[in-house]
Amino acid sequence: MQSVINLLHICESLKIATLLYTFSFRNGHWYCVELFFVLGFFFWRAEAAREDKTCDCERRDP
Repeated sequence: MQSVINLLHICESLKIATLLYTFSFRNGHWYCVELFFVLGFFFWRAEAAREDKTCDCERRDP
């Protein structure tokens, strides 16, 4: 189940990255795409790490 959730997160990230890429291409600001994509990736990984810690705590406490 966790792998399905991770796959959905990846698809959502790719969709957002594609929208930003298209928007930036129209306006000629290529660097914005890379900045938003990198920041989005770090926020996504931080959120995933926080969820993993929560899951570990729930598993330990019956």
